[in-house]
Amino acid sequence: MGQLALPFALHIPVNELPARWQEVPTDRMVATFCSSVTRAAVAWAYLQLHGLDRVRILDARYSELTEELIPGKVYKRLKGQ
Repeated sequence: MGQLALPFALHIPVNELPARWQEVPTDRMVATFCSSVTRAAVAWAYLQLHGLDRVRILDARYSELTEELIPGKVYKRLKGQ
């Protein structure tokens, strides 16, 4: 399966995160996302360990995400609403 390219997303493969984690914005909530929730969880934990506390895991399949990419819906999902 190919990558899901989101125009507003910062794509950092989990194996590149140690060298690139400082690219992740700290002034807003961010979400880790991968077709493998395991990799998303690893990225979340790595960012948490580096002091980024506004990080969530977006637990969704590609098909679910593309259906919900309506302004506000992703934010509500991240907020647990």
